[in-house]
Amino acid sequence: MPLKRIHVPPRRKRASRGPVYLSALVYPGVGQMVQKRWGAGLTYAALFTVCFLAFLICASIVIVHYYSIAFNFETFKADALPVGPMGVLFFVTLFVYIANLFDTHRAFRRAALAQSREVRERFG
Repeated sequence: MPLKRIHVPPRRKRASRGPVYLSALVYPGVGQMVQKRWGAGLTYAALFTVCFLAFLICASIVIVHYYSIAFNFETFKADALPVGPMGVLFFVTLFVYIANLFDTHRAFRRAALAQSREVRERFG
């Protein structure tokens, strides 16, 4: 009795998510660029850069204001430190960073599901 040949689909190497997530952790937008999503990557990178620079400028103003109070405590009339805008900018920057991570994860999951559907359709 002749043996029946069974078609076994080739095992596709699963895409590694480690480099994608690590690059997204290093700097927002890089994870999207690794996924070849150039528009989203540039948007996240530019948005994070602007927010982070605004936060650094505001933080440096607070630090300069603080040390001017400390070094001129006898003659300087102390105003309130402008920490409110710095806190808002910190949380906006943090939100952009976390949104970048969620977007990278969502796009990776979407691509993995599309790849598994394609394999299922091809090989039944």
